[in-house]
Amino acid sequence: MEQITVFLGWSTLINIGLLMFSLVFLTVFRAPILRLHGALFGVSSDELMPRYVGFIAQYKLLIIFFNLVPWIVLKAAF
Repeated sequence: MEQITVFLGWSTLINIGLLMFSLVFLTVFRAPILRLHGALFGVSSDELMPRYVGFIAQYKLLIIFFNLVPWIVLKAAF
């Protein structure tokens, strides 16, 4: 159980780090990212921002449900 707890702790930290990196990268380089993805996928810039926000929200929820909550439960139990 200790190994699983350690794994979930590191997994949570790494995933939160990736989430923060994505948020900063998207904030700083918004215009070039919108142009690139708009050209690649044929989607307008107005449609991309809500999709980015939705993706980030879903990723955050997945981190909470599959990494953070099990880690908290295991830390409290042991």
